[in-house]
Amino acid sequence: MNLDNILIFTSLIFITNAITGLYKKKYIYSFLFFILTISSIVVHCDYSNHKAIIIDKIIICFILFYGFYIFLKNFKINILLSLIVFSTFLSCIYLYCYGFIIKKYCFNEDTNISRNYHMLMHFFSCIGNHALLFIH
Repeated sequence: MNLDNILIFTSLIFITNAITGLYKKKYIYSFLFFILTISSIVVHCDYSNHKAIIIDKIIICFILFYGFYIFLKNFKINILLSLIVFSTFLSCIYLYCYGFIIKKYCFNEDTNISRNYHMLMHFFSCIGNHALLFIH
C-alpha cells in the first residue's frame, strides 16, 4: 500500500466507532465519530485544507471531553476496560503531544516514520474508544 494513502485508509476505522456507538445507543458519540471519519479523510487527502484541519481538531476535542465524561461516570465498573481506555489515551497523548514537543513520532522529519506513528495513533484511539463504549 502506498504510504501516501495509508492515513486515509486508517481514518476509515473511525466509522467502526460510529457504528458501535449506534449499537450501544450512544448517539452523540456515534455522530462525533461519523464527523471525525469524514474530517480525518478530508485532512489526509489535502493537508492544505486549514478549515478541515480545524474542524478535525475540534471534533477530536469534543470526543475527548465526552469520552472523559463517560470514563469518569463509569470507570469503576470494569477495571480491564478502564485500563485499556486509559493506556490508549496516554499512548495517543505521548505520540502526538510529546511527539510535537520533541519533533518525533507523529512529527518526525521522515514522513514515512511520522505516518506510521500517526497510523498507530489512529488504531490506539479506535481501540480505546471501543473499550470506552463497552465500559458499562
